[in-house]
Amino acid sequence: AALTETERRLSEHQQVVYDLDNRIRLLEAEEDYRRREREGLVASAAQSRAEAEAGERGLATVEEELAQVEAEVAQLEQAGGAQGLRGRVEELQAELSTIDARLSTLKAALEQARAEREAATQRQAVAQARLAALHEAVAELDARAEVEAGAVQALEAQHEGLEQGLGVAEVALEAAGAAVERLREQRAQLDRDRATLREQVAAAEVELDTQRAEVHRCRSRLQSLQEIQGRYRGCHSGVQVVMEHREQLAAPQLRAGGGAEPAGDAPRPVLGILADFVSAPQHLEAALSAVLGDRLEGVVVERPEVAARGVDLLKRLQEGRTTFLPRQGRTSPAAARVEASAPTGRSFGWSRDPAAVTPGSIEVVDLSGEGSIWSPPPPRRHPPSPAERPGVVGRLVDLVDVSGELAPMARELLGETLVVEDLPRALELWAHDEGRVPLVTLEGDRLEPSGVVVGGSPTALDSALLQQKREIRELQEILEQLEGDFGATRGRHLGLAQRLAEVEAAREASEAQVLQAEKDKLARTQARQQLQADRQRAEAELARRRGALDTIRSTAAARREEIEQRGAEVEADEACAAELSKVLDEGTAERDGHTQARERLGDELTEARVALGRWQQQADALSATRDRLRRQAGSERERIERLRAAAQGADARVEQLGRDTEAAAVERAQLLTQSKEATARVHDDREQYDELRLAVDELLASVKTLREDLDEHRERLQQVELGLQQSALERQHLVDDVRQRFDVDVRDVLVDHHHRPLAGPDALSRRQELRRILSRMGEVNLTAIDEYEEVSSRYEYLTTQRGDLESAIAQLQEAIDKINRTTRQLFRDTFDAVNERFQQLFPRLFNGGRAQLRLTDPLDLLTTGVEIEAQPPGKQLRSLDLLSGGEKALTAVSLIFAIFLIKPSPFCILDEVDAPLDDANVGRMCKLVRELAEGTQFIMITHNKVTMEASDRLYGVTMEQRGISKLVSVNMRRAVELAYN
Repeated sequence: AALTETERRLSEHQQVVYDLDNRIRLLEAEEDYRRREREGLVASAAQSRAEAEAGERGLATVEEELAQVEAEVAQLEQAGGAQGLRGRVEELQAELSTIDARLSTLKAALEQARAEREAATQRQAVAQARLAALHEAVAELDARAEVEAGAVQALEAQHEGLEQGLGVAEVALEAAGAAVERLREQRAQLDRDRATLREQVAAAEVELDTQRAEVHRCRSRLQSLQEIQGRYRGCHSGVQVVMEHREQLAAPQLRAGGGAEPAGDAPRPVLGILADFVSAPQHLEAALSAVLGDRLEGVVVERPEVAARGVDLLKRLQEGRTTFLPRQGRTSPAAARVEASAPTGRSFGWSRDPAAVTPGSIEVVDLSGEGSIWSPPPPRRHPPSPAERPGVVGRLVDLVDVSGELAPMARELLGETLVVEDLPRALELWAHDEGRVPLVTLEGDRLEPSGVVVGGSPTALDSALLQQKREIRELQEILEQLEGDFGATRGRHLGLAQRLAEVEAAREASEAQVLQAEKDKLARTQARQQLQADRQRAEAELARRRGALDTIRSTAAARREEIEQRGAEVEADEACAAELSKVLDEGTAERDGHTQARERLGDELTEARVALGRWQQQADALSATRDRLRRQAGSERERIERLRAAAQGADARVEQLGRDTEAAAVERAQLLTQSKEATARVHDDREQYDELRLAVDELLASVKTLREDLDEHRERLQQVELGLQQSALERQHLVDDVRQRFDVDVRDVLVDHHHRPLAGPDALSRRQELRRILSRMGEVNLTAIDEYEEVSSRYEYLTTQRGDLESAIAQLQEAIDKINRTTRQLFRDTFDAVNERFQQLFPRLFNGGRAQLRLTDPLDLLTTGVEIEAQPPGKQLRSLDLLSGGEKALTAVSLIFAIFLIKPSPFCILDEVDAPLDDANVGRMCKLVRELAEGTQFIMITHNKVTMEASDRLYGVTMEQRGISKLVSVNMRRAVELAYN
């Protein structure tokens, strides 16, 4: 607390010293500023006084000049010369105005007389020329009248010939029209046939798509099942390993590690699994699975030696356990007796009950009969026939299908097992001792001759192999039927497509015939129209010629009358022109006299105006000088007053600064005294603070040493506690391990152990024997149940995933089929529409000809190509590759515009499409573009003048200066309007 208080007091005293120092420095700065300001004010006052004295001297000079100028002005006004000069100028101006008015009158009279004379002279000349022209016109009109009369006679003869030709053309035109109508009806019938065939082809395509999807779905499922069957995915791992190495089992050196391959013509060592050779109807699959069990997965081998090599293979590869079924076994009399006397339900060659066989275990079956430990019961001498027993379906071996080479094995495995309808009927048969044979129900419940009943849920039976093989057989039959139906439908579709192609060809031929007939009709119509036009022109020309002849005759008469009138007018104009010439001579003489007088007065007026101007200029200069000197004198007076006032203000400010300096000096002395006292207090506080700080540092060092000792003891304590925890964990682990392995508490056994006697040799021998037994037993899989649940859940998950994938594949295939159908329909509709437009636009751009789009593969619209066939006017039908550059460009424009008409766009950019075209083709293209431009904005990049003339606005890039480009635009419509207006 003392250290904190001292530190606070030291801080306060330091702040006081800091404030005092700041105030002292501020006063010193203010003193320096006042000193500089005082020096500046003294200099400014001296300069203002000097400038005021200089201004007074300049003012006196200006006043002297002003007095001199005023004297000159007064002298100029007293002279009185200006009034006389102004009077003389006004007098001369009045005389000059009088002369000008007279001259204007004379000029007007002379101009009028001269104009009248010229008009009379011109009328005379015109009349004379008109007389000559009238004489020539009369002669010409007489000649023209003779020519027109001859032309009228020739036109009348031509008109009669045209009337006869027009009648012949009318008859030919009627015949051509009838031919066109007949051909159009044929084309309409072909159009209806084509539409019907297209609908049938579309329906066949839909049916093909559906059947194709069914075939694909069935084939995919069959391939999946065949792949699973070929890889034995549904069997145990041991079966998969043996079937994977089946070719190696034929080599005797397998046990020694040899790898020799069997010869190509040697018998196969491994034939497959039993399920590959056995099949049953669907309602007997559960019964067959119940009887054979895991033996359905048993590997069928040629001989027992191959089975031994298979066992050795599984041991070496450390894979699962598998049952091997030798096809060839040794047959002995003992085996025959066992076969004849053994219960037929017992699977021959098994050393124990087949129901006791654990799934996944290895067991070699000796079908030869040796080693059987089952004692045969007394055979029945007269067993009743199975078909005669009520509720019995029959013998299982008679109800299933077995491959011929394994028929003996099947009889040994199935024996006399009977298939009954249900378990109550089986119990009834067994109770009445109808026969000591194994019984199995359709649901898979099995009743042994000993009375053992094996049954449960039918879904728990492992009949997947039989079901899978049955499904494969069914799918193969279904696939064969679907492929047959698909082939039939495809043939029908091909037939319809062929018929459609024939109809299309016939329709094209009919279209060509209609086009040719229409051309003939058009030619005959044009010929008739030409004859009609010629007749109309002949009639019009005849009427015009007759009217012209009448006009010429009437005009000639009028011209003769006009000749008489023009002669009288010429004589009158000659007399009028002579009179006007006399008047012009007199007026010209009077005008010349007035002109000379005006020139004299003009010279006098100019001299008077010059004198008056000189006097006015001198007076204006003196007035301007006087006004300037007056303004200058006033300005100097104001400046002198401002300078004197500034000098007085500077003197007053200097006195005020002197008083402020004295007060600041007194205050600075006081502050210096206070600063020294505060500094002494800060020094005392600093010494006291340092002493307290030293004591605190010593205490902190002691505390640090104590804390280090405390941390060391805590660390040792933690190590001890950690050791105790580890010991406790080890003890608990040991107790848990002994309890888990021996199911005892080691703490109880330890106490009991010390009370027991030491073990003798017998006990030690017994312990060794037990250890060997445990060693032979191998490791016990305590987590088998958990592993089974995990694998089972994994199997269910994968089965679900497989189902989802198959469903997704089916949905995807369905979507693909739907997309394909939609694509075909859209492509067909668009192709037909574009082809129709293309056939319309091509003749317009080529001024004739024809063109069409053709599919390269009409049967497969998804992969077909499109080929362009064009026939320009006067050429043969050929492919686009055989056309010239200009024809290719124009054909491409036709196709582009055809597509554009089907689906227009707001904008269209054409980049030099007219480059390979001549002016005629460019003109037709521009006309088509103009029609399409009503709904679309076209932007054309071109160098062709015809295209430029057809555009509404031009944009160009020019380079007026080197390296500087400039964009220029021209509104063509506006430019044309300006040019014509």
